[in-house]
Amino acid sequence: LAFRDNRHGNWEIFLARLNAAGVKLAPEIRITNNSSYSASPSLVWTGNGYGLTWNDIPESDWEVYFVGLDANGATVTPERRVTDVEAASWYPSLAWTGTLFGLVWRDERNDAGDIYFITLDAAGLPLTAEERITDDAGTSQLPRLAWQGRRFSAVWYDNRDGNNELYIDRLTDYGTEVFEERRLTADAGDSRAPSVVWTGEVPAVAWSDFRAGDWEIHLGRVPCCPNLDGDPDSVCTGDTNDGNPFIGPSEDERCDGMDTDADGLVDEVCDGFCDAWQNGNAGTRVTDAAGSSTAVDLFWIGTNAHLLAWQDDRDGDNEV
Repeated sequence: LAFRDNRHGNWEIFLARLNAAGVKLAPEIRITNNSSYSASPSLVWTGNGYGLTWNDIPESDWEVYFVGLDANGATVTPERRVTDVEAASWYPSLAWTGTLFGLVWRDERNDAGDIYFITLDAAGLPLTAEERITDDAGTSQLPRLAWQGRRFSAVWYDNRDGNNELYIDRLTDYGTEVFEERRLTADAGDSRAPSVVWTGEVPAVAWSDFRAGDWEIHLGRVPCCPNLDGDPDSVCTGDTNDGNPFIGPSEDERCDGMDTDADGLVDEVCDGFCDAWQNGNAGTRVTDAAGSSTAVDLFWIGTNAHLLAWQDDRDGDNEV
């Protein structure tokens, strides 16, 4: 668990190692130690250690930094500054493919705020040039990234259509778009702060939504049909063909695998999208409390089960 803390008078990034029951395995480790403000950590496990990114403001603009850690939280690489532009770079999200890191963040070099992507090697050195993912009149914010075994899924929210809605894009491991980005939500109420994971079959997305008049957490699993939802020739099974692009976490719905390139993998059909995502389906509403439920984080723990954590003020102040 990576988090920011101001116990020493300045906001710094800390790491806590926990067992499966949430009990600390060792004292918390302070990762950053400088006079600037460190925030928005993103931590991923690589199989033998961790990759960690965060925001820091070394001079006049927010920038994204990276460090590699071993399994005990000791640093194994220097702190590396990933971004270096005369504008703010915010909210990094890191994903590990098994050989490299993918990284997305919000960047203000073009004024409004866009989503950028880069790949890094295991030591945090760039493998590719920065790729601009969004290029529209709205402000794109809070991107989240997940690796799917062959592709990245990047999810974010932006206001290009007047209010904040969720969007998803699929990227190769070197940042090339597989298909054009797709809008996931469509409602008069704002949809914000998404989190995305790969379930082994489809991406799952959780977010905070205001369509019911207060902020609540919603969860949906995104089908990967290459054809329009409802097309009788769709390769997707289950209730995808009922016109509902989001499926609940208890539904049995997946893509039929086609190993078209004979590489032993059966996810080629999942390189497409269902345009019917845009019908405004709310997914599954997870919370229903008097307070605001925001800042959700989503995990996949297998056997058709998700784990969610979020911030909630139903008892008067924000708690997790």
